[in-house]
Amino acid sequence: MTSAAARLGEGRVTRLESILSRRLPRTTALVVGLAVALVVPLAQSPFWSFVAALTALYVVFGLSVVVLTGLSGQISLMQFTYVGVGAFAAYVAGERNGLPLPVAVVIAGLATVPVSVLVGVPALRLRGMYLAIATLTVADVFVRQVFASRAVLGTASTTGALMTRPSVIESDRALYIAAFALACFASWTVAGLRKGRLGRAFLAVRENDDAATALGVNVVKYRILAFVLAGLYPGVGGALYAYLIGGIAPLQFGFTQSLQLLFGVIVGGLFSVTGAVVAALLAVLQVELFKGRVGLVTMVGLLQLGVLLVVMMRKPGGLVQIAQDAVAWARLSPTRRWPVVVGAVVGVVVTLLLAYHRQDMAARVLGVVLAATAVVLYRLRRRLFWSAA
Repeated sequence: MTSAAARLGEGRVTRLESILSRRLPRTTALVVGLAVALVVPLAQSPFWSFVAALTALYVVFGLSVVVLTGLSGQISLMQFTYVGVGAFAAYVAGERNGLPLPVAVVIAGLATVPVSVLVGVPALRLRGMYLAIATLTVADVFVRQVFASRAVLGTASTTGALMTRPSVIESDRALYIAAFALACFASWTVAGLRKGRLGRAFLAVRENDDAATALGVNVVKYRILAFVLAGLYPGVGGALYAYLIGGIAPLQFGFTQSLQLLFGVIVGGLFSVTGAVVAALLAVLQVELFKGRVGLVTMVGLLQLGVLLVVMMRKPGGLVQIAQDAVAWARLSPTRRWPVVVGAVVGVVVTLLLAYHRQDMAARVLGVVLAATAVVLYRLRRRLFWSAA
């Protein structure tokens, strides 16, 4: 009896050591990464705190696409409309009625619930492009009628209104801390959602409605719930977004912004939290790095279009899946293949630095790097991209 208990104890210790050996490096890297992401913008000028806050909010917006499209398989072209609902609700609650910031943020999130239900009920009978067109119509109605209404704005003008930041988030650094905390909380909940019962139900509904029904999954309930969650995240983020930019205007929350958000998440990775982070970085940082440089913006846009085509054809996991496959490919022969992967990463970083500091050289260098990357990818196409169907 004692020997059996000792063997059981040894087995538990071995299992615990195995779990720690796998998770401890990832947890350490995550903690270090979050610490760097929090401290570095705060140590820079207020401008970079503003950029970091905008990036963190875009992470929250992108996570709504991950939940709705990545997990439940429903397409929406009105995700930025939810941002607008949250922004205008925060304006009415905080600016016009003088409610405290926490109350205004909660109201902003709750205001998206009836809108999500309004869209989710017709979504029960619509799929694919038909659902996308329906959400596009709802988004247009909100931009033209609801957001531009004098009853909402409370002013004689229908073009928008200014917002005053509360004292607790008056500075860009304070607002970045709030946005960073919101992004971390949203990422944690979505990561937990993927592994929990709710996430498995979403995946079952996404793969096959009939099979999910046969397994006892309430398809109607989970489709509407997916829309509610996908509206709640950008609704809460929309309140901070309105305070960050200092005002609201109907055209800020239209179809174009929703389409860019959807494409960005598809390129970054539609099925993971990391994909939303990559999409936020692409959406915000490239605008700040290449501000006023039309040629560079065009070339980067063409590069993203190429990645989007590859993603749609062979890599539905986006840049996240491409990076994971590249690492797995390099591990097969570390001495020969790791230099290719590391060289590609270094080339991209050097190109971005040149683009930021030396505008006259950036376009030529970027063109050379893109051409060299295209040649390398062509030579490795079967091993890297088409190795597994």
